[in-house]
Amino acid sequence: MDKPCVYQGRFQPPHRAHFEMIKRLYEKHGKVYVVIASLSKISSVNPLKSSEAKLLLSKGLADMGLGPEQVVLWRMRRPKRYTVNPNVWVYNEVAKRLGRPFAFYTGNQSVIEALKGKPDIFPITNLAPREIPGAKIKNKKLSATEVRRLIRAKLRWEHLLPQSVANAIKRKGLVQRIVDTMGLKRIHKHHK
Repeated sequence: MDKPCVYQGRFQPPHRAHFEMIKRLYEKHGKVYVVIASLSKISSVNPLKSSEAKLLLSKGLADMGLGPEQVVLWRMRRPKRYTVNPNVWVYNEVAKRLGRPFAFYTGNQSVIEALKGKPDIFPITNLAPREIPGAKIKNKKLSATEVRRLIRAKLRWEHLLPQSVANAIKRKGLVQRIVDTMGLKRIHKHHK
Protein backbone atom coordinates (compact mmCIF):
# COMPACT_ATOMS: atom_id res chain seq x y z
CA MET A 1 0.00 0.00 0.00
CA ASP A 2 1.18 3.51 -0.76
CA LYS A 3 -0.47 5.13 2.24
CA PRO A 4 1.26 5.09 5.62
CA CYS A 5 -0.41 2.84 8.17
CA VAL A 6 -1.23 4.28 11.60
CA TYR A 7 -2.29 2.11 14.56
CA GLN A 8 -3.62 4.06 17.54
CA GLY A 9 -4.03 2.80 21.09
CA ARG A 10 -3.25 3.45 24.75
CA PHE A 11 -1.33 0.18 25.32
CA GLN A 12 -2.05 0.02 29.07
CA PRO A 13 -0.16 -2.40 29.00
CA PRO A 14 0.73 -3.70 25.53
CA HIS A 15 -0.21 -7.39 25.25
CA ARG A 16 0.04 -10.20 22.73
CA ALA A 17 -3.00 -9.04 20.71
CA HIS A 18 -1.40 -5.59 20.23
CA PHE A 19 1.80 -7.20 18.96
CA GLU A 20 -0.09 -9.60 16.70
CA MET A 21 -2.02 -6.67 15.21
CA ILE A 22 1.20 -4.69 14.63
CA LYS A 23 2.72 -7.74 12.93
CA ARG A 24 -0.31 -8.13 10.64
CA LEU A 25 -0.33 -4.42 9.78
CA TYR A 26 3.41 -4.52 9.05
CA GLU A 27 2.93 -7.54 6.76
CA LYS A 28 0.15 -5.70 4.93
CA HIS A 29 1.61 -2.17 4.75
CA GLY A 30 5.38 -2.59 5.10
CA LYS A 31 5.68 0.15 7.74
CA VAL A 32 3.54 1.00 10.76
CA TYR A 33 3.29 4.19 12.79
CA VAL A 34 2.10 3.19 16.26
CA VAL A 35 0.54 6.11 18.11
CA ILE A 36 0.58 5.82 21.89
CA ALA A 37 -2.26 8.12 22.83
CA SER A 38 -2.44 8.89 26.51
CA LEU A 39 -3.80 11.28 29.02
CA SER A 40 -1.34 13.20 31.11
CA LYS A 41 -2.74 11.89 34.40
CA ILE A 42 -2.37 8.37 35.74
CA SER A 43 -5.67 6.63 36.43
CA SER A 44 -7.10 3.13 36.82
CA VAL A 45 -7.43 2.77 33.03
CA ASN A 46 -4.13 4.58 32.30
CA PRO A 47 -1.69 3.32 34.94
CA LEU A 48 1.34 3.69 32.64
CA LYS A 49 2.99 6.85 31.42
CA SER A 50 3.24 7.05 27.65
CA SER A 51 7.04 6.75 27.96
CA GLU A 52 6.59 3.46 29.83
CA ALA A 53 4.13 2.14 27.24
CA LYS A 54 6.63 3.09 24.53
CA LEU A 55 9.45 1.25 26.32
CA LEU A 56 7.28 -1.87 26.70
CA LEU A 57 6.24 -1.75 23.05
CA SER A 58 9.85 -1.39 21.90
CA LYS A 59 10.87 -4.46 23.95
CA GLY A 60 8.12 -6.61 22.44
CA LEU A 61 8.82 -5.36 18.93
CA ALA A 62 12.54 -6.09 19.31
CA ASP A 63 11.63 -9.69 20.21
CA MET A 64 9.72 -9.85 16.92
CA GLY A 65 12.68 -8.50 14.97
CA LEU A 66 10.94 -5.19 14.26
CA GLY A 67 12.91 -2.01 14.81
CA PRO A 68 12.28 1.71 14.30
CA GLU A 69 12.70 1.38 10.52
CA GLN A 70 9.68 -0.95 10.36
CA VAL A 71 7.58 0.32 13.28
CA VAL A 72 7.75 3.96 14.36
CA LEU A 73 6.52 4.62 17.91
CA TRP A 74 4.94 8.05 18.46
CA ARG A 75 3.91 9.27 21.89
CA MET A 76 1.05 11.74 21.79
CA ARG A 77 -0.35 13.39 24.86
CA ARG A 78 -3.73 14.96 24.64
CA PRO A 79 -3.47 18.71 25.11
CA LYS A 80 -5.02 20.08 28.30
CA ARG A 81 -7.26 22.29 26.22
CA TYR A 82 -8.51 21.38 22.83
CA THR A 83 -11.15 22.76 20.53
CA VAL A 84 -12.17 19.55 18.77
CA ASN A 85 -13.84 16.40 20.01
CA PRO A 86 -11.24 14.69 22.26
CA ASN A 87 -11.57 11.53 20.21
CA VAL A 88 -10.39 13.33 17.05
CA TRP A 89 -7.19 14.94 18.37
CA VAL A 90 -4.92 11.95 17.55
CA TYR A 91 -6.22 11.75 13.98
CA ASN A 92 -5.67 15.50 13.50
CA GLU A 93 -2.16 15.34 14.97
CA VAL A 94 -1.21 12.38 12.75
CA ALA A 95 -2.54 14.25 9.70
CA LYS A 96 -0.30 17.21 10.60
CA ARG A 97 2.78 15.04 11.15
CA LEU A 98 2.41 12.92 8.02
CA GLY A 99 1.03 15.62 5.74
CA ARG A 100 -0.57 13.06 3.41
CA PRO A 101 -3.38 10.50 3.36
CA PHE A 102 -2.97 7.51 5.66
CA ALA A 103 -4.78 4.35 6.76
CA PHE A 104 -5.89 4.80 10.39
CA TYR A 105 -6.54 1.69 12.51
CA THR A 106 -8.06 1.84 15.99
CA GLY A 107 -10.06 -0.37 18.30
CA ASN A 108 -11.50 2.58 20.23
CA GLN A 109 -15.22 2.71 19.44
CA SER A 110 -15.51 6.37 20.51
CA VAL A 111 -12.76 7.33 18.07
CA ILE A 112 -14.40 5.30 15.29
CA GLU A 113 -17.74 7.06 15.89
CA ALA A 114 -16.13 10.51 16.06
CA LEU A 115 -14.27 9.92 12.78
CA LYS A 116 -17.25 8.44 10.92
CA GLY A 117 -17.18 9.73 7.36
CA LYS A 118 -13.42 10.28 7.24
CA PRO A 119 -11.68 8.22 4.56
CA ASP A 120 -9.46 5.29 5.45
CA ILE A 121 -10.64 4.64 9.02
CA PHE A 122 -10.36 0.94 9.81
CA PRO A 123 -11.97 -0.36 13.00
CA ILE A 124 -10.10 -3.15 14.74
CA THR A 125 -12.11 -5.75 16.57
CA ASN A 126 -10.44 -7.70 19.33
CA LEU A 127 -8.69 -10.78 18.05
CA ALA A 128 -10.04 -14.05 19.38
CA PRO A 129 -7.56 -15.74 21.75
CA ARG A 130 -7.06 -18.58 19.24
CA GLU A 131 -5.73 -15.99 16.77
CA ILE A 132 -3.02 -14.82 19.18
CA PRO A 133 0.04 -17.05 19.52
CA GLY A 134 0.74 -17.89 23.16
CA ALA A 135 -2.37 -16.21 24.61
CA LYS A 136 -4.52 -18.70 26.46
CA ILE A 137 -7.53 -17.05 28.04
CA LYS A 138 -10.87 -18.74 28.57
CA ASN A 139 -14.12 -17.23 27.30
CA LYS A 140 -12.78 -13.67 27.07
CA LYS A 141 -11.21 -11.41 24.53
CA LEU A 142 -7.66 -10.40 25.31
CA SER A 143 -7.55 -6.75 26.32
CA ALA A 144 -5.43 -4.46 28.46
CA THR A 145 -8.44 -4.17 30.78
CA GLU A 146 -8.33 -7.94 31.32
CA VAL A 147 -4.56 -7.88 31.91
CA ARG A 148 -4.97 -5.11 34.52
CA ARG A 149 -7.82 -7.04 36.16
CA LEU A 150 -5.66 -10.16 36.47
CA ILE A 151 -2.72 -8.17 37.87
CA ARG A 152 -4.97 -6.48 40.45
CA ALA A 153 -6.53 -9.82 41.42
CA LYS A 154 -3.03 -11.29 41.83
CA LEU A 155 -3.80 -13.95 39.22
CA ARG A 156 -1.60 -15.25 36.41
CA TRP A 157 -1.17 -12.58 33.70
CA GLU A 158 2.37 -12.92 32.37
CA HIS A 159 1.41 -15.39 29.60
CA LEU A 160 -0.76 -12.70 27.97
CA LEU A 161 2.28 -10.52 27.24
CA PRO A 162 5.56 -11.24 25.48
CA GLN A 163 8.04 -12.44 28.12
CA SER A 164 10.31 -9.38 27.74
CA VAL A 165 7.33 -7.07 28.32
CA ALA A 166 6.14 -8.99 31.40
CA ASN A 167 9.70 -8.97 32.79
CA ALA A 168 10.04 -5.21 32.23
CA ILE A 169 6.70 -4.56 33.99
CA LYS A 170 7.97 -6.49 37.02
CA ARG A 171 11.48 -4.95 36.98
CA LYS A 172 10.19 -1.37 36.74
CA GLY A 173 7.69 -1.78 39.60
CA LEU A 174 4.72 -1.31 37.29
CA VAL A 175 2.81 -4.24 38.80
CA GLN A 176 2.48 -2.26 42.02
CA ARG A 177 1.45 0.89 40.13
CA ILE A 178 -1.29 -1.02 38.32
CA VAL A 179 -2.53 -2.36 41.67
CA ASP A 180 -2.26 1.05 43.36
CA THR A 181 -4.25 2.84 40.64
CA MET A 182 -7.24 0.51 40.99
CA GLY A 183 -9.34 3.07 42.88
CA LEU A 184 -8.34 6.15 40.89
CA LYS A 185 -11.09 7.83 38.93
CA ARG A 186 -11.27 7.42 35.22
CA ILE A 187 -10.41 10.74 33.61
CA HIS A 188 -12.40 11.42 30.47
CA LYS A 189 -13.79 14.92 30.51
CA HIS A 190 -15.02 16.34 27.24
CA HIS A 191 -14.14 19.99 26.74
CA LYS A 192 -16.09 22.02 24.24
